[in-house]
Amino acid sequence: MAEKSANKLTHPSELKAESKTEYINRGWLYYHVNDFSNSISDFKVALEMDPEDINTMYALGLALKAGGQSEEAKAIFTQVIDHSHVIDRSDRAQILKSLATGHYNQIEKGTW
Repeated sequence: MAEKSANKLTHPSELKAESKTEYINRGWLYYHVNDFSNSISDFKVALEMDPEDINTMYALGLALKAGGQSEEAKAIFTQVIDHSHVIDRSDRAQILKSLATGHYNQIEKGTW
């Protein structure tokens, strides 16, 4: 039987988070194992640490959408759309705005 590596995490809950970056990273790990409740919680904590972080807003919107919280996801995607101008690169801002609009439309209208 193979031994478990001392550095290998078996679940995101094994990862301690204290900084904004650690909460975001753990939030994505939870997201990728379909634990949307914990993903949402971690993204919310990270957003409380930096309320203007549009990337964290977008991540939270995705987690809310995946977790079936459509109205909350639409509200977050609307914030991303409204705040996309704060990104210093216009091409990146347009991409993020387009993605958020697509997710919003998928929830609202059923089409991208």
